[in-house]
Amino acid sequence: MKIRSKASMLLTTLSMFSTTLLLGQTTIPNGDFENWQNVGNSDEEPTNWNGNKTGGGFANLGPQTCFREDNNPHSGTYCLKLDNGSFFGTPVNATATTGRIEAPSTNPSAGYINTLTTNPDFNSPFVGRPDSLVGWFKFNQGGTDIGRIQAILHDSFDVSNPDQGGSAAHIISEAIFDVPNGTTSTWTRFAVPFNYTNGNIPSYILLIATASSSPGSANSSTTLWVDDLSVVYCTPPTATLNEVACGSYTAPSGAVWTMSGTYQDTVAFGGNCDSVYTINLTINSVDTSVTTNGTTLTANAIGAAYQWVDCNNANAPIAGATDSVFMPTANGDYAVEVTANGCTMLSSCYSFVLSNVNQLSDAASINVYPNPTKGQFTIDLGTNHNAAILITDINGKTVYQQTISSTKVVTLDLDQPAGVYFLTVASDDRYSVVKLIKH
Repeated sequence: MKIRSKASMLLTTLSMFSTTLLLGQTTIPNGDFENWQNVGNSDEEPTNWNGNKTGGGFANLGPQTCFREDNNPHSGTYCLKLDNGSFFGTPVNATATTGRIEAPSTNPSAGYINTLTTNPDFNSPFVGRPDSLVGWFKFNQGGTDIGRIQAILHDSFDVSNPDQGGSAAHIISEAIFDVPNGTTSTWTRFAVPFNYTNGNIPSYILLIATASSSPGSANSSTTLWVDDLSVVYCTPPTATLNEVACGSYTAPSGAVWTMSGTYQDTVAFGGNCDSVYTINLTINSVDTSVTTNGTTLTANAIGAAYQWVDCNNANAPIAGATDSVFMPTANGDYAVEVTANGCTMLSSCYSFVLSNVNQLSDAASINVYPNPTKGQFTIDLGTNHNAAILITDINGKTVYQQTISSTKVVTLDLDQPAGVYFLTVASDDRYSVVKLIKH
């Protein structure tokens, strides 16, 4: 059995206790490998860690494989050096653990490592749910050996690895780092996540570092150096967002909200690293409804900006069609883009068919004079009408648009360059088109 002095055990306990108080979270005991016990003896090992010389069964009969290295540690004065060995021709995998190495026979495949919850020399109390296991390593590969650094979080059960029966149900999380194939000659950082199987809080951590992860495959040329092992706790990021959206809002988690209010949103990353947002949301809406009366399309939004578009031409804007009232000059499907309250939204598409509108004969229902004109001209409707007046150029661009109520005669001034224009007058379900020439 490993002998620890009372003073050493007290200092270690006080150190772990003070760290837990300061951080509120448990850390790995002696993860920097600065503290060693039984120095100079055959069972010299890192404090809180155990090698094969303090193992059970045949384990302690083999050579020491766990060494204190003071030549080029990653930090501090010492690091852990694991050198494979052999015992009467049987390979001995160099291993250090916070549990106990057990070798029931000389057959390497029968060996295992376990936590002994009733023996403080072979367990490491641990309360916390860290996100990752991190540390530094160097590796000199002999043969096909692959080094491994592993952490097992578990409850108050003598968990064993490999499992000797019943351990699986007591494991809360594992973090496993397999050293890359080949030699890593410089100190290299690794970080691996803890993968949690349930929401329980652990009672112990079983740490295992080995130069060869396959029992009985140890090559005498393989060496693994380990230093500065630690666990990382993620603090849940929190933030308050003040968001303004048009119509709907997609939250960081992907949730979609369509009403103003204060919401809680969580983005799950696993472990303790979920991001939590408080979102003060304002949803602005735009009235995109349209009224049709057979000859015109009218956007119902008040005090907004308008742009009519051609739905059959990839919603291309229609030149000059920027009023609330739109009189199409061709069959098609049309929509209006309405801008208000800091939002721009598109209406549904509305079908418009000129063939369904009764065209009045120019002579019988409308008189435009003078035509040609130098600019000013008069429209005589014959009788009072509620009507919409539209003037477009030869390219179809709207250059003038007006609605009138109960009016017979309208005088307008065409403030445009000389050329050919088309005057459309629409009343109820009837319309007239007159070619207008300006000198």
